[in-house]
Amino acid sequence: MLRYSDPQHLAVLLIRGAIERLVFLLETASREVQARACHALQRVACASTRGMQALLVCEPLPALKEMMESEDPAVQLEGTVLVANTIAFGGPHVEEVLKIGCVPLLLECLRGREETYPETRRAAARGLCALNKRAPQPELWEAPMVAAVLGALPSDASALDFLVSVLRLTPGDLSQKLREAACAFLENCGLDDSLQGQVQEALLLLQETQGERA
Repeated sequence: MLRYSDPQHLAVLLIRGAIERLVFLLETASREVQARACHALQRVACASTRGMQALLVCEPLPALKEMMESEDPAVQLEGTVLVANTIAFGGPHVEEVLKIGCVPLLLECLRGREETYPETRRAAARGLCALNKRAPQPELWEAPMVAAVLGALPSDASALDFLVSVLRLTPGDLSQKLREAACAFLENCGLDDSLQGQVQEALLLLQETQGERA
């Protein structure tokens, strides 16, 4: 099995146009081919900065958006994962994700239709956590969204980072629902000791807003 993060192996794939061909397959009519091509792109492109740069030059976002809109949960999953990875990669491509309209689809995935895979919800939540870090959007701070992100990513460091960010950015009093979701997450997260500083910061922020409320 090739280690796609290995520069030599990746160079061979790039020279042979593997990423361009896989992006082309994202637009095929076959849902199975779409899902397989997208999954392959995750393995090839997301393993390194160079791979992601090569992927994004091919402008895959329009096809990925269509995959996120698919009624096939497997196709939806693969498209959501790659969009979330694009946001996490950062740079000008985050603005492209916003312009093309992927964020409402991430929110919809997080809320979850009946047929949505749990893995899709987790991928959407990770994408929204990354978005809040790179290009904060007020709709992500609403109590139902915060609760959904924390619920999808229990014991996840990115969710803790998201929560701390929301508590810093949210002006004024917190809703009871948001407070309850935050407290439940912090009580049950079981995160690594290295993250306890962020846990304590979140608890302190919650106490401060409780004091303002009183």
